[in-house]
Amino acid sequence: MLLTPMLIELGTGTALRAGNYTIAARRALRDALWHNSINLAEFFNANKEDMIIEFEIAC
Repeated sequence: MLLTPMLIELGTGTALRAGNYTIAARRALRDALWHNSINLAEFFNANKEDMIIEFEIAC
């Protein structure tokens, strides 16, 4: 199955006190997924659980 990107969501995350990059990356991913509303699956009459989400973490 060929995957076609349908949308791009951006998020930011920091962990200044902890200085932990993993925590910051988790927060950025959570921000991208939950801060923005993703209704694309419903538009195609599919379940959100069927979506394939790929993410890239950058500094």
